[in-house]
Amino acid sequence: VEGLASQHAGRVRVVTLDADAAPRAAQRLGVRSLPSFLLIADGKVQHAVTGADAAKLRSAVASFAAAG
Repeated sequence: VEGLASQHAGRVRVVTLDADAAPRAAQRLGVRSLPSFLLIADGKVQHAVTGADAAKLRSAVASFAAAG
């Protein structure tokens, strides 16, 4: 994940959330399983990737960064 942040620096910001420490925030964001990666723009979840699928995450982040 940190590599994706570096690769898309200035277009994507990576923030982590400990769902156990902040269950209300996780619930508000619709996190139902871990790991979950949420791509958020203008305060709204635009895309979510669930699971540890690196290729799927790379593709989603690249598309998100290009659109932004």
